[in-house]
Amino acid sequence: ERLEKERLEKERLEKERLEKERLEKERLEKERLEKERLEKERLEKERLEKERLEKERLEKERLEQERLEQERLEKERLEQERLERERLERERLEQERQERERLERERLEQERQERERLER
Repeated sequence: ERLEKERLEKERLEKERLEKERLEKERLEKERLEKERLEKERLEKERLEKERLEKERLEKERLEQERLEQERLEKERLEQERLERERLERERLEQERQERERLERERLEQERQERERLER
């Protein structure tokens, strides 16, 4: 009877030990899986943040390029306008000069004709 009791006690203790071991393994596995999950989450967040920052950077770059291009086009347009005004001004001055010369020739011609008429 005593031997039987001892044997049963040993069995019970062994079962307990095995159960504890199994529970400990389970707990460790759960912990490992949780750590893995958290790490994956962290990496995914990091990746998304990097992506967001890169998109932002590219958008800023694009907007800056656009702004610079608009500036360049505006400068170009203003320069064209200035050149056109200058050209028109030169033309106007040239026409005025030609007109003065023509009037001066006419006046001289009239004076010549008048002198000739008077000389006759």
